[in-house]
Amino acid sequence: MTQLQTARTLQDATTQERDPRAAATELRSKLGDAKNALIALFVSHDRDLPPLAKALSDEFADTQIVGCTTAGEVTPMGYANGSVTAVAFRADTFDASITEIPDLEDFELTSGQALATSAIESFQEQFGTEPDFSLFLIDGLSVREELVLAALEPLVSKVPLLGGSAGDGTNFGRTHILIDGEFRTDTAAVALLSCRRPFHVFKTQHFVGTTERLVVTGAESSKRIVSEINGLVAGEEYARAVGLEGAELTPLVFAAHPVVMKIGGLYYVRSIQRVDEQGRLHFFCAIEEGSVLTVARGVDMVDDLDRALNDVEAKLGEVEAVLTFDCILRRLESDRKALGPRLQSLFERFNIVGFSTYGEQFHRMHVNQTFTGLAIGGLDENDG
Repeated sequence: MTQLQTARTLQDATTQERDPRAAATELRSKLGDAKNALIALFVSHDRDLPPLAKALSDEFADTQIVGCTTAGEVTPMGYANGSVTAVAFRADTFDASITEIPDLEDFELTSGQALATSAIESFQEQFGTEPDFSLFLIDGLSVREELVLAALEPLVSKVPLLGGSAGDGTNFGRTHILIDGEFRTDTAAVALLSCRRPFHVFKTQHFVGTTERLVVTGAESSKRIVSEINGLVAGEEYARAVGLEGAELTPLVFAAHPVVMKIGGLYYVRSIQRVDEQGRLHFFCAIEEGSVLTVARGVDMVDDLDRALNDVEAKLGEVEAVLTFDCILRRLESDRKALGPRLQSLFERFNIVGFSTYGEQFHRMHVNQTFTGLAIGGLDENDG
């Protein structure tokens, strides 16, 4: 193991202050005086958002800001609730630019592709280099993740993309993106960054497929609703398949018993948000009629994350910090199984910070129930 320089290039700070001005002031104090290329802010959904946006803009007037509301915050001290958590990308290591993708309800593929191309060209013109990766935040109730990711193909084909869908606790009422000094709905933001440190983009999930097949025989893909599975009412057939026939289907049940789809030889989790009065299942991602799902079997979530982080450390040699987009259903499972102390140990060891999402983005895919991360490598004390 090599010794890291004291000054971290991906710095984090968290405040529980409820007063907007006091919260912004505390974050500024904790982050220090280093010049930053970008600050990402993950904000509890229950905050008074307009005055908080003003306070943050005033306090960080010299820095680009992007952020969103959350389904909970992730800090090196473990899962948090009710906080404002900041991640600062130091200007001596990163270059950054932010592009808004507005009016998601009327979003069109062609305009999105043009926007992605323009963002790359502007970055190259401003900094004289290609971006190394991109961070993506989107209104978590827009139901536009798949469409926007498809439109960002000119970007995703060049650099890795990762991100998260904004949250609203477990309310699923309204989510917001912080951009240009305002919390906005029906919008997304993509930040392009170059990085002068080794880094690695990765994801992990702790579920594998079984032999229990669920064929989607009725669906409204654009609304992420599945009405029939195996020709039967979706909720009832799902409950039978997971051995909970007649039981109430709650968020904790869905967190413990997701389904997976095999794509390109790999399993991807397709998580369920809720069941409605008609027994239809509302998913966190689009499901096409004819899709073949399988009931997933879970492995130990902490062991899986430990393995993934050790693999990343082996690639980078040393991990300075990890920015994560971590599914709300993982947090619910952690609560149900009392995994908090074990997870906190990993969060602290790897300086993990981020937020709990309504879905994660990884390259071209909108995924569920995953830990998606950007790991920044350390710098030897003898390096320039």
